[in-house]
Amino acid sequence: MHLLAEQLFVLSLDPHKKKPYARSAASLSYGLAAAILTDLLVDSLIEVRHKKIVPLSKRAADPLLEETLMLMNNSKPKTPEYWVTALPSKLDNIQHTIARKLENSTILTVNKKYILGLFPSFTYECKQENLIPIVRERFVTILEKANQQEPLNKNEERHLMLLSLLHSSKLVDVVFTDRNEAKKIEKRVKHLNKNLPLSKSVKMATEFIDTSITMALATAVVTSTTSSSSDA
Repeated sequence: MHLLAEQLFVLSLDPHKKKPYARSAASLSYGLAAAILTDLLVDSLIEVRHKKIVPLSKRAADPLLEETLMLMNNSKPKTPEYWVTALPSKLDNIQHTIARKLENSTILTVNKKYILGLFPSFTYECKQENLIPIVRERFVTILEKANQQEPLNKNEERHLMLLSLLHSSKLVDVVFTDRNEAKKIEKRVKHLNKNLPLSKSVKMATEFIDTSITMALATAVVTSTTSSSSDA
């Protein structure tokens, strides 16, 4: 799995229900959008100028990143919060898009059925077993290394960004199942920029991940409340 969004989606799946965990229902699509922006940022395909995203290229090695760049190039510069809110629908239902991408890579099997013969329902079966223990061990090792103020390589920085995305998507406890440990990890994630020796692009990415998702969720709540009031 190359993209942070792909890794985030796989970790979001409840292995028993074979669907994303219910607690991430409101935030997962925004988390996936933020993950795509993060990949674009660390690959120097976009940059943030005056609090707005500006594309630096029209091409990317990954088709999903390239499609996102096309959307940005066809638009005036917008804030990260705008794109986190807009990408879930502009990318043809971001969860399904990423699931199909993973299926094409033989990482997932996507199953579709209809409820009452009318409403489509999807389940996802991951073909990679024992993924959680591997990811947890990597996170712990990297956090310990960072705590010693040791420089991190690019791969390790990507894992920290994935951890930040899990935190913003309310999924840290999927990897760290012990409640007390999960709380400690969440606390450390909140202080990533202050305490860890990260590169400038990664600091910027971790900075706007949580902010963008939080603002997107707040916008969704306000929109929903306004719509409900109008209907009433």
